Amino acid sequence: RMIEFFDERLESLLQETTPMPPQNEKLKEIDKKEIQQYVTSNNKYYSLRNIANVQLDNYKMYKFVDDVKNLIINLFDIPFKIWKLSDFEQKERLGKGGFGIVRHVIEKITQHHLAWKEMDFETDEEKQMVIKEKIQMLNAYHILSSSTSSSLHVVQPLGFFVNEDMHRAYLVMEYCSKGDLRKFINNLKQQKRYISPEQAWDMVGQIAISLDLLHSHRIIHGDLKPENILLSEDMKIKLVDFGLSRQFQAD
Repeated sequence: RMIEFFDERLESLLQETTPMPPQNEKLKEIDKKEIQQYVTSNNKYYSLRNIANVQLDNYKMYKFVDDVKNLIINLFDIPFKIWKLSDFEQKERLGKGGFGIVRHVIEKITQHHLAWKEMDFETDEEKQMVIKEKIQMLNAYHILSSSTSSSLHVVQPLGFFVNEDMHRAYLVMEYCSKGDLRKFINNLKQQKRYISPEQAWDMVGQIAISLDLLHSHRIIHGDLKPENILLSEDMKIKLVDFGLSRQFQAD
């Protein structure tokens, strides 16, 4: 079965076998949606320590993390770039989300404006939350990007890396230059300006469409508020911060 293959693959990684090739032929036979739902709904895959369930030296642990990351990337079919801290110029702090700080950054080699979420981890529970948020955000983006909607209303995850010395993980994502909805509303108040009814209803409609699609796949955001609703340069709604989201099984 498909789920058996996923478990077998993780078990083989624990045995320090050769890394999974970028394009595994057997993956083509798998219903990725079923695996995707299985991964995001099964708590034992939120923690790499729980997956391993064994004591590994540092080298094996780093290799194991990379291999599991590659396995998840292949299953989700989403490009995910590998970066390091020195690849970025850090700019202003954008806000504080669940379990981390969001910052505006610039990729040095391309000068692309991006954002990242800094997530500190010290305990096993904090590590679980870091892994869970990454997978849940990938899951939500995958679902909405597969829809027939002309607009994608989830912030695009672009990469993930860990600074072990600082006990900090970084989730890199697209940069929404207009900021969050709370700041947008406050700026209007300060300038004594008002949003038009047409624009307000357009925003409400974008939020409703994205939530309806997530709910149809049994995903609950769990922390929807103005601070977690971002605005792109062209005023498109982008949901962010899936750290408290849940995916429910069918009855």
